[in-house]
Order: sequence, then structure tokens, then C-alpha cells
Amino acid sequence: MTLVLALECADGLVLASDSQGTFSTTGQPTKMEVDKLFVPWSNVAWAGSGSVGVIQLVRDHLQQKFSDTFGFQNKQPATIQRDLVNEVVGVLRPFFTNNFLNIPGQPFPQTSFLFCGHTPWGSFIFEIEPNLVRTDHGPIGYAAIGSGDIFPYFALASIKHYNVRNLTLQRAKMVAHRIVDDAINVAAMGLGPPVQMVEIIKGEERTTPGARALERYADARKLTKEDVDLVRDQVLQWKDAERWTLESFETPPAPPPVEPPLDPL
Repeated sequence: MTLVLALECADGLVLASDSQGTFSTTGQPTKMEVDKLFVPWSNVAWAGSGSVGVIQLVRDHLQQKFSDTFGFQNKQPATIQRDLVNEVVGVLRPFFTNNFLNIPGQPFPQTSFLFCGHTPWGSFIFEIEPNLVRTDHGPIGYAAIGSGDIFPYFALASIKHYNVRNLTLQRAKMVAHRIVDDAINVAAMGLGPPVQMVEIIKGEERTTPGARALERYADARKLTKEDVDLVRDQVLQWKDAERWTLESFETPPAPPPVEPPLDPL
């Protein structure tokens, strides 16, 4: 069980998740901390939710197929989406058809994937659902997958006035951390600390494929524990500021009493 959230902001993208992996061991499920966010390329990151084995299968296949760290830097977003979807579907469809053993009483290993990145022609966020259908989340600028995916949609609705797409990358990281951390604290099961985060810093944009090529257009990296702790501390300051703001509002005075009308003579 997982929560993965992707956000686009003014100067980058953020991918954030919880860290709990749940394993179907004999007797009862067990949990442990696992890496959920992957940054195999310089401008694209991804995560999976569902079967750990299926995610590992896709991870190994993508790393072998697209071994060039900078291989996606000079490609259109639509081309990157097509290439990644084709490879994920290409490895999973025969796996589920020929290699998966359906055992009565055990659930099907439903697994979804969330990709985000930036190129000179713009950013992208897309999901590959458990049925292997692609959903483009680029137009709205955010997406979530996993058993906790409902939490970000409620949270983002409550902070819609911040207009996340216009925030700086640092502030977008604060939003993402707050959403995932609050979900971890509220969820009854399946989500666990710490928060993991990836940032993708946008590079130069261009509109024509024939423009002069640059060496790098974006920079994706996974945040260290120290980086995430700094974001967490800023979120705590943000919450304190909200509390102070709320406390600054005084109760409005009660309206003057209304005199009852006189009875007519």
C-alpha cells in the first residue's frame, strides 16, 4: 500500500511518497521501509504502487532498455510517454499472461505507475493504471496513485487558493511533504514514514525541434534525508503561521438587538 504524489510548479516538478512496503508473508502481512521513487534519468522520475515484485520487474526492464541517463533530454514529452508506456505494457502483458500463477484466495497483483519529467518542450505527468491504460495528468498538473491517493485530492482542493502551479519549487516541495506526511499520520494502515521526495528542476524551454541542442535541459535528483528534514521544518513553520493568522481574527461584535414592533392600537 502506497501513496505517491506528483506536482508541477513554476520552476520544476515534485514527486513524493511514503516509505512503507507491505509484504504478503505467511501468517500475516509484514511491513518494512523501501525505496519507492526512482530517478534513472536526468529529467524523468517515476514510482510504482502495488506488487513489489512487479515494480522490480518494470524497474529492471526500464533500466536495461533506457540505460542512457540523458536519453530523454532531447525528446518530446509525447515521445517519452509513448516509449515508456510501450515498454511497461510490453513487459507486463506477457508476464501476466504467461508467468503469473492465479492462486485462489489471493488477490491479483494490481500495480500502477506514475511518471513525471521535463523537456525543452514542456513538462509531463502521466499514469499507467493497473489495466495498463495510460492517463495523462499534465493538463491539471498533479496526480496521485496508491491506496492513499484520495488524500492528495482532498488536500489540494483545500489549498487551491495557493495555485500550486505558480509556486516556486521550494514551496511546492512544502506542499507535497505536508500532504504525504499528513496522510501517513491519518491513514489507518498501509502508509508509513519517512516521506521520500524527488525534485526536477526545469531547464531551458524551446518550441521547435530544430533549435540548437543543449547538453542538459532539466535536473532530477532524489532528496537526501537532510533535504527532506529541512522541508519538514519549513512545513512546521507554515502550520505555525496558519495558526497565528487564524488566532488574529477576533469574534465580530454581535448585532444590536432588534426592538419588537409595537402592537397597533
